[in-house]
Amino acid sequence: MKIRTKVLLALFLMGGILVFGNIWVIKNYQDGTAIEQIHRENQIQLDQHLNLKQAISGLTLALDNYIIYGDPVEKKKFLQTYQSISQQIHALDQTKIKMYDPIGIVKLNGQLDKIRELAGGLFEIGEPVGNPGAERIMREVGATAQNAETILNGMVKELETGREDNQRRSSMMRDHLFSAIYFMFFLLILSLLSSLFYFPRIIARPLILLMKAAQRIGQGDFSQLLDEKRKDEFGTLNRTFNFMLNALKQREKALVDKNLELKNVIEELEETNEKFQLSNEELGSTNEELQISSEELESTNEELNVSNQELETAARELTEVREVLEEKNQELKEAHDYLGSIIHSTDTGICVIGRDHRIESVNRTLQEMFGYSESELVGSHCYQIFHRVSEACTGCPMELSFSKGDTVRYNHRHCHKDGKEIIVDITTTPLSILDGRVERIIETIKDVTEVTRLTREVQ
Repeated sequence: MKIRTKVLLALFLMGGILVFGNIWVIKNYQDGTAIEQIHRENQIQLDQHLNLKQAISGLTLALDNYIIYGDPVEKKKFLQTYQSISQQIHALDQTKIKMYDPIGIVKLNGQLDKIRELAGGLFEIGEPVGNPGAERIMREVGATAQNAETILNGMVKELETGREDNQRRSSMMRDHLFSAIYFMFFLLILSLLSSLFYFPRIIARPLILLMKAAQRIGQGDFSQLLDEKRKDEFGTLNRTFNFMLNALKQREKALVDKNLELKNVIEELEETNEKFQLSNEELGSTNEELQISSEELESTNEELNVSNQELETAARELTEVREVLEEKNQELKEAHDYLGSIIHSTDTGICVIGRDHRIESVNRTLQEMFGYSESELVGSHCYQIFHRVSEACTGCPMELSFSKGDTVRYNHRHCHKDGKEIIVDITTTPLSILDGRVERIIETIKDVTEVTRLTREVQ
């Protein structure tokens, strides 16, 4: 699976957690709001029933005062109170959401109608004060009013029970709402922590292994191969690197063999040279002998011809050796160009920096990342290019690589050529060590501006 796919899946998972959590919170909030609405309606109806209970008590009180004092004002008060009670009962009956048994309203209307009939009979008596008939009617009115209050008490008790139940349900829904919020934040934090652990593992670790392998190649060690089991871009890079490593190993072996051959040829040439020297000595003596005998001179000339042929043969062999050396140099140049093409084709910026903070070499990815050409970067100080300052940064992390030879990884903010700020993930690794002193380092730079922005947006 490609690294981009892994990142998108992780972001999709965190987004799903946020959506699920929000839906859960909204549902709990809506349920809690509905319960609060029912609770308020229950309280309103409870207050109406208590007011109705007081009004019935006022109704009986008005009739008692009418019998005792015979005052027509009490009769008028009774009629007004009765009309108010009828309106309240009608309003309760029209309520859409009833928090009590509707049959209670029917029974209460029956008791009030009976009180109205008894009051009508009472009002027909001309002189109610001290009248036995009026007192009998009043006792019936009291009993009827007591029944009405009993009915109201039952309805009030039912409303109070519903109110307590709604309070419990409301408290429970608030607990559920806070639990949903806490659980959503827990899942979100867990996802963020997992992504912070996972992303560096799939990106930084393969680069570190690649840099260590490059260091071993620089030291002449071609034995250790990289892992080719990965299915992402690093797996392809590792396979290409291993192919290059095997090719370099084979070419190194061929060069060693050729060097041995050249060494043998040189030894043979040295032996031939010694023979030539001996021949020259012999020629000197032969020249003296030539003055004495022409026949000996002719034989000496023949020997010289043979020696010249041997020299020509040696010269041809030297020419062949020179051609072999030039061919091997060409193969080394091709291997160097092949390794350079791999470094330039990676999507990670790479640069080599000396102890004086001057940039010695860069790949194309780094040039494209910061908008500079190779000629602008090579030979310039890194702090002038990346931070646009005239002096080296105080506490520069790569000083740890120069002073201790450590591999250092850190996040930094660099500047693009056009002034735009870039957030980068940097790993510095010692590259050239002479007499225990690090002379230059290699920096691998990854642009994490977009990943950082997406992470902040998710948070």
